Amino acid sequence: MSYPDGEYRTLSVPVFKQENGYYCGPATVKQVRHFIKGSSHSQSYYAGELKTSTSGTDMTVLSNYLKNNVKSNYIYASIGSYDSWMSKVNYGMRNSMPAVLDINTKNVSAFPYESIGHFVNTSGYDTKNGPGVKVRITDPNGPGLGNRWYNARDVYNANNNHFRKAMIY
Repeated sequence: MSYPDGEYRTLSVPVFKQENGYYCGPATVKQVRHFIKGSSHSQSYYAGELKTSTSGTDMTVLSNYLKNNVKSNYIYASIGSYDSWMSKVNYGMRNSMPAVLDINTKNVSAFPYESIGHFVNTSGYDTKNGPGVKVRITDPNGPGLGNRWYNARDVYNANNNHFRKAMIY
């Protein structure tokens, strides 16, 4: 994927720290909904809606919730190749729809924690201010909490490391 002049784009997605070790799904939905709709419910509310348990949240349920309650354009899809993934991330940025990723950071040293399953959302990309392409994620988890920039390949690899190899965009 080439960007002749480079592009820099961010979305002002608010950060909501997940309330416990398995509320990354509800916290991410809260972040996305608050950004798109301007308000949101509690993480406990979303946990109920998403049927979150101590084992976490099913990504397909999360996808259906976003599509039916936040923005009907949301799609659950395989991430595909790096270029396909970047196209989906860019689509979300251009349409003010943060993509939701399920990541496995276990073998990706760029992340300040190890998790075999964690939801985050995208909130920016930068092809202008190299070196390399960067993606910003809004992370509801403690050590990575906030809007943080990563090398796009590291984020892709973390998403690709997850058994689902899927995203919502």
